[in-house]
Amino acid sequence: MTGITVSSTATTVKPGGSAQINIKAVGSITPETDGIEVSPSSAVFTVSALDKSGTDPAAYPLSGRTYVDNTGLLRVGDDVKIGVELTIHAISTYVNPSGETQTNDGEVVITVG
Repeated sequence: MTGITVSSTATTVKPGGSAQINIKAVGSITPETDGIEVSPSSAVFTVSALDKSGTDPAAYPLSGRTYVDNTGLLRVGDDVKIGVELTIHAISTYVNPSGETQTNDGEVVITVG
């Protein structure tokens, strides 16, 4: 595995809404073997926010109502104002068949709108 890509089912989410966050492993199996799939063994998500609704972007404090749950679903609190940009950062580990552990990370940006 050479990395991960992090994507979402939505680029904009309303306050109180949700969007699925997806992680996909990047890499190849050598030699190519049918029936073997490489996927992250685990992932940890963090959510940060930037208020871009005004002329001066600023860090935006999030309550515990905005988080990514254990199924990868981003839940946006109804207290997040429109115009805030959420950055969902994922750190993923993969344990390959030889027992070696790799750590990779990536992020996706979603706007509250």
